[in-house]
Amino acid sequence: MAFTVEDFQDLVELLRAHPEWRQRLWELLASEELLRLPAEVKAFRKEFEAFRDQTFEAFRQETERRFQRVEEQIAALAEAQRRHYEEFAALRREFLEHRQEFLEFRREFQEHRQEFLEHRQEFLELRREFQEHRQEFLELAGNFWSTARSSWSIVRSSWSSVGNFRSTVRSSWSSAGRSLP
Repeated sequence: MAFTVEDFQDLVELLRAHPEWRQRLWELLASEELLRLPAEVKAFRKEFEAFRDQTFEAFRQETERRFQRVEEQIAALAEAQRRHYEEFAALRREFLEHRQEFLEFRREFQEHRQEFLEHRQEFLELRREFQEHRQEFLELAGNFWSTARSSWSIVRSSWSSVGNFRSTVRSSWSSAGRSLP
């Protein structure tokens, strides 16, 4: 006798109507390994859930610890950032003050430089005038000493003539019987 599709449909309807038949048919059709499979899967699932719960708890604790450490590090970085910003702001203020001082010194330096250049120009002019006056002085001193030497020679020769004249006058007065006052 051949088993047809209608027979199969009838079997499916009967198995739906009688669930206990399904179990018995399953036991006849399935191998031992296949029949043990639901119990093994259930045991595996139970082991897996225990492992999962244990691992998940350890993972959750480790994650919690790491997040706590990250939060502490972020807080420390935020504090360091705040301190660095305050230091930066203070250094910036100090820099701006020093920059202002520098600009003031630079302005004063430019003024003093200009004043120095003017005084230098005056100095160079005075130096040039000094050199001219020195040259004139040296020429006049040379002329003076030359004139003084000439005059001294004249004075010496005149003195000698005066001495001769005096001797002559004395002897003339003496021969005339007179004395010199």
